[in-house]
Amino acid sequence: MSGRTDNLTQAAAKEYQGFELSPIQHTNGSITQQTIAGDGSTTVNVFYDRKTYTLTLNGNGGKYSASASDSDTLILSGEEGFIYGIPKVIPSSNFVRSGYTFLGWTTTTEKAAIGTVEYTAGDNYTIDAADAVLYAVWKENAISITIELPDDGADVTIQSSVAGNIITLTAVIPENMNESDFTYKWFYTDKGMFQIESTNRVWTIDTTGWAKGYYQMSLLAEHTATSMLSGGTVQIEIKD
Repeated sequence: MSGRTDNLTQAAAKEYQGFELSPIQHTNGSITQQTIAGDGSTTVNVFYDRKTYTLTLNGNGGKYSASASDSDTLILSGEEGFIYGIPKVIPSSNFVRSGYTFLGWTTTTEKAAIGTVEYTAGDNYTIDAADAVLYAVWKENAISITIELPDDGADVTIQSSVAGNIITLTAVIPENMNESDFTYKWFYTDKGMFQIESTNRVWTIDTTGWAKGYYQMSLLAEHTATSMLSGGTVQIEIKD
């Protein structure tokens, strides 16, 4: 840059990726110009700050449980945003998804679909000179169900179905009988039949938060006219 002695400099800001003219050092975005000295010693200081960008954590099918509206995204901007080129810890995830275990974060939906984890909670993330999105990576929980029935040809049997973390157990009535012909008692076997969990023909169980392991439930169906008992036990295995 050149100029005439005793005139003001005409310094101008340059464009640098990820940086902006410092609003703290330059009032209203104006560079403080200096009078040009005859000996060429004039210096104009131009200060830049790193830009702050928004990082969006996308639940990718999960919901952010800490939000009153159970949003499917967590937007980190402003003071919570990420400064260009400076590593910052990804906050712990409060995202939940019924029937799934959270594994971590990745940069594309394609990577998330095949289970590629690039970041986990507590890892540092360094943002480029643009807003960015990380997508949650999930692993579907595996639930195995085994049903045991007595060998005496009991009238009422048990049927099961699984949808995510929700297990539905149904007492199956013989075709020549009605649902109202029986009373039903569902209970956790280890707690005993006196702690009844449901008296409906259908018992819906939410296994969200259950630890890996085995769980056993039982059905006791009593025929109201004959007092004959039938039913069976259900063993559920929660796998990783």
